[in-house]
Amino acid sequence: MIPLAEKDVQLLHRIYGEQGQKWIKELPLLLKHCEQAWSLNITSYFPISYNIVANAIQGERTVVVKLSLPGKEFEREAAALAYYEGRGAVNLLEMDVTRGALLLERVEPGESLKSVPDDEEATLIAATLIQELYQPKPRHSTFVHTRAMEVEWGKMKANPPFASEMIIRGEQLFSILHQTMPSEQFLHGDLHHDNILRSTEGTWRAIDPKGMVGEPTYQVLSFLLNHLPPKIEERITLTRRRIEIFASELQLDPVRIMQWGYCQALISAWWHIESRTEGETDALQMAEIFTALEAEIS
Repeated sequence: MIPLAEKDVQLLHRIYGEQGQKWIKELPLLLKHCEQAWSLNITSYFPISYNIVANAIQGERTVVVKLSLPGKEFEREAAALAYYEGRGAVNLLEMDVTRGALLLERVEPGESLKSVPDDEEATLIAATLIQELYQPKPRHSTFVHTRAMEVEWGKMKANPPFASEMIIRGEQLFSILHQTMPSEQFLHGDLHHDNILRSTEGTWRAIDPKGMVGEPTYQVLSFLLNHLPPKIEERITLTRRRIEIFASELQLDPVRIMQWGYCQALISAWWHIESRTEGETDALQMAEIFTALEAEIS
């Protein structure tokens, strides 16, 4: 039995609309199909978010089943995992594109990077993993370029959800950053603490890639926008230090990190507003922090 509470149903419906309602009704049959097709026995479920994720036994090994609403985003995640081939990321064992199902290796012990209390250590771990995840830009693929997010600025301007001046600056920076990209590569696209899991022998593995193409700087943005202390003074200090570490370890321009961070924070705030999920206030505060940090060194 899938442990779907009413709040989980409401979240999925809010995010996916009528498609989500239909998908929720089909979940028991989808899981049963996965068990039969891949010779599995599902044993437990992870907390519900945007997807249904479960532990399962296949023969003598533990695996993970992930069900997502079928569509382009799911297809890109599957393609990204296939492209990584286990290099820094979890191994993709099987997939059923039509049903939105993935069979993944189980990362053990599987604690997220949030389990590392020292933020500098966690940032260094993330920087090392980013280096392991490096892959050149695929010659032919359906992966989304970061440039595709430019449509979000038009949506924001049509009905400004926050200060118009912030939106105008964000759109201008977004355009300039794309015009001046030093290089392009394949990107995970959502590499924050919860998507970095501890593996055996002290190594770390990435999960849930978006599958994108863009400049290397973009890879650090999700990390910078997540797992933040509540007080703004602490956020400023922590973000400054994270940027210093990423700039040093990955040879990135700190100003570009801050400018990309500003753009991504506004886009993130807009996505929270669109999906009616919490996070808008924190994202807008981070946009202001990136601006303040850039002013310190300009």
